[in-house]
Amino acid sequence: MNTVKIPNKILVGGHWYKVGFSDKVHDRNSWGQADHRLQVIRLSPRLRGLPILRQTLLHELVHTIDWVYCHNELEEGQVANLSEGLHQIFEYLGIDFDFSEIEDIDD
Repeated sequence: MNTVKIPNKILVGGHWYKVGFSDKVHDRNSWGQADHRLQVIRLSPRLRGLPILRQTLLHELVHTIDWVYCHNELEEGQVANLSEGLHQIFEYLGIDFDFSEIEDIDD
């Protein structure tokens, strides 16, 4: 398996998004959140070490790509389908994510 180290900042269309674990992800059914005003991608700390963390980051990145390039035109179901498709492709290619640089953030 090949591993990609996820940095604590990701550039999307000229916008730097900070990535971190945050307790501001309140909803029990929500595992992540893309805040476009503050340019922050928050991941629930409950996901540390779980396989769903990779899919959650991909989901929030699709939201970010949609916001930057498509002016938020995608429906939530479309975002979920695209991120799940990307997750499956990375899985098939044997690409794993290393979240060791991702820290707690208090934005």
